[in-house]
Amino acid sequence: MDISTIYLSTTYLSTAYFSVETVYVKGCLFVKRRIHKKNRLQ
Repeated sequence: MDISTIYLSTTYLSTAYFSVETVYVKGCLFVKRRIHKKNRLQ
């Protein structure tokens, strides 16, 4: 494995991790908001 391959793979992994993390956080916020709205309606 040369340096460029390692660099590309780490960049790809960090990008993938970041996007997954962003989706996860947004999903959690969305679910929390929906639960909050349901609680207020009752």
